[in-house]
Amino acid sequence: MKNLTEIHVVGGKSLAGNISIQGSKNAALPMMAAALMHRGLSILKGCPKISDVFCMEEILENLGAVTWWENHDLYLDCTNADKTEIPGEFTRRMRSSVILLSAILARNHSCRMGLRHRKKTYRYSPDGIKEAGSRYPGGKIRT
Repeated sequence: MKNLTEIHVVGGKSLAGNISIQGSKNAALPMMAAALMHRGLSILKGCPKISDVFCMEEILENLGAVTWWENHDLYLDCTNADKTEIPGEFTRRMRSSVILLSAILARNHSCRMGLRHRKKTYRYSPDGIKEAGSRYPGGKIRT
């Protein structure tokens, strides 16, 4: 696919000016999860300011990350994000919070995640992942 450098409008009136393209939620959330695997500062430029991004930011803070915004750039310092539990209050608010499971397991070798539709909480560990029929790290979890 070629990069789009111009848009030609055919019609009644000419258009002129500049527009800023905001980042995508579908790109931002996995990048935020990936930032958890880096014990340092990650910067997401042009990050969308939407509820799912704010929820993921809260989860990362709950895990020990320090976050802040400068305009539309999100700074994630995950140096001390060593906690392993994502409470059900977050998983109920955002289904995609499950994408953090692999990052937490890879970083901390254990993860506890509240389930979205149940009051029960499952514990995952490298041995538990293997017992569930998956490889660790990078395998799929089957429950």
